[in-house]
Amino acid sequence: EEERFRVPYREWLASGRDEMFAPDSTADTALNVLLVVAIIMATTSVVYAIAVPQQGEQFTEFYVLTEDESDELVAANYPEELVTGQPEPIHVGVGNTEYETVEYTVVVQLQAVEFEERRVRLTDQTETGEQANRTVTQAVVTDRTEVDRYSTTVAHNESDIRNRSLAVDGETATAFEGSDRRVKFLLYRNEVPAQPTADNAYRDLHLWVEVRTER
Repeated sequence: EEERFRVPYREWLASGRDEMFAPDSTADTALNVLLVVAIIMATTSVVYAIAVPQQGEQFTEFYVLTEDESDELVAANYPEELVTGQPEPIHVGVGNTEYETVEYTVVVQLQAVEFEERRVRLTDQTETGEQANRTVTQAVVTDRTEVDRYSTTVAHNESDIRNRSLAVDGETATAFEGSDRRVKFLLYRNEVPAQPTADNAYRDLHLWVEVRTER
């Protein structure tokens, strides 16, 4: 039988009334009044907490997995090569902790990048009071093409793991043949912009691969 949470206000008030109208002293009366008020306030807080649970941090998990020799999903053994006509299986996961149902879209791009060194000024100053400079290496996208896209609707506190594959046709392999090619996974909530990039994605991941027309 279903048990319902009930606050015994009537019993507490009746008990408090009996104590207040037949007290041993004025001090007892004051203490009884404070006790009843404190109990009611504390119980009201408990009831509110039960009826209106506090919402935690909102976020979305986005990850790529592969299968090991036991067919278990692992975050390892990612493909290192993409060869014409030889698809590489992967699993793309989306976990929704946004406290609402969300329609997601995953866009996968194959990118050609170049590495550039740039001098940047650090915000922190050195001991002499001078601002320090630092050389950083940045990957600049020189070309990109979409190799996969799909949409999925995920309820709050649920996950969607899709079995996908990375594949390139002969034309794509010829255009992107070489090492240091990047497979970029872009996650979007709701609509996808006309030109998907890491800057306008909700989440993003990447793998480094070599693209070849044949082994």
